[in-house]
Amino acid sequence: MKAYPPINVAGSSLSLTLSNTNTAGSIRDPETFWQGVAAYYRFAAKILDVGGYGFSYIMPMDNNTYRFTTSSSFPGMAPTAAFNFMQPLYDTLKTVGINIANPTIGSARPYGSPRGGTGDQPVNTRYRSRLLPRENWEDDVLFNKTMKAIRTAMEAGLKNNFYFHGTLASPTEAVAGWPGNDSAVNPAWRKNRMHAMLMDVQPDRLTAQQAIDRNTLMQGYMKLLRDVSPGAGAYMNEGDPDEPNWQQAFYGNHYDRLLEIKQKWDPTGVFWAPTTVGSEGWAVQAVDGYPSSQNGKLCRVAG
Repeated sequence: MKAYPPINVAGSSLSLTLSNTNTAGSIRDPETFWQGVAAYYRFAAKILDVGGYGFSYIMPMDNNTYRFTTSSSFPGMAPTAAFNFMQPLYDTLKTVGINIANPTIGSARPYGSPRGGTGDQPVNTRYRSRLLPRENWEDDVLFNKTMKAIRTAMEAGLKNNFYFHGTLASPTEAVAGWPGNDSAVNPAWRKNRMHAMLMDVQPDRLTAQQAIDRNTLMQGYMKLLRDVSPGAGAYMNEGDPDEPNWQQAFYGNHYDRLLEIKQKWDPTGVFWAPTTVGSEGWAVQAVDGYPSSQNGKLCRVAG
């Protein structure tokens, strides 16, 4: 843990809606909408480079419509400076046919201040994620492929009930400092621009075959994101228990060393959970027909 002097955070928000109606702020042309989404994500690299961060959602709605929302935060930046910083984004949006005003930024809030609420509620949403690296923003062709992958997935999300969540963060080695830059943190974080997630809102009850079919469907759309970020990784805490090649995806080149430590201090495998270090030495003998189930005996893998 590190302690820092308290600072304030200025915040700016953006909302775009692809709609068939003429309501205020709506966009009727799909190409214009997706150009607007890409404009924000491209600009997000600048937000990260000045020490900011962001959260974004693409939510499929009825009648082939979408809602795109973002919040951008600037620790230590005054509201007026943050407003001026964001203005070039709105100039770019205007050039693609989205004429909306840069919102006035009110007073900054203390970083880490409590927000109230009751906490998370139980849900049946399955996370699948990918850490998209800096290279995807630095190469125009790769950036366009990345945006196409997101759009393709979301067009499928309309009928399959999943949505996109992009967390924008850039915890580089320089930002982490020592000892953070030499810790067991997934190295993919150090090159990250966006933690991209497909949020799979599943029915309350699935048969084993339905779960297998759903997983196959979602893996196909996650492959689009993996294909544009070879060698990157995923965030385990909001990751997929069926993540392919999870040792590399969740731990990167730290895995072999972490496995040595695991085998030294827990040689009998007392502590186990799916996709944790050393978990490939054990397997659940599923009794309900779903290969990834945890309903069954946990047994050592032969050999």
